Amino acid sequence: MPLVDLGTLVDRELGRLPLPRAPRTLVPRVMAAIQEWSLRPWYERAWFTWPRGWQLASLALLMAIGGAGLVLVPDAQAAARDMAASLAASALFLNLGWDDAVAAETVAWLLAH
Repeated sequence: MPLVDLGTLVDRELGRLPLPRAPRTLVPRVMAAIQEWSLRPWYERAWFTWPRGWQLASLALLMAIGGAGLVLVPDAQAAARDMAASLAASALFLNLGWDDAVAAETVAWLLAH
């Protein structure tokens, strides 16, 4: 049977099948879920539906956290760079292997740049 005929045959046979019916309990369950969802407190809903005051407060808090991050990141980078350099030195000192020392040195270089 040619491929075109097979596609036509399958389409015709599928078109003859009856449409599936939804269970009788579907509509009441959906309506109950909608009712339950609408009764949730404001802070459990999407941020865009929050009261404007809480949106502004959360935005201000997010900006404060971001500003603190900008101030603290250089110090964190320096601390991580120093720690990676000390790990490289200890890897060589403890004779853990050249690969470990090179890996620690690479991490220190990446953190520094």
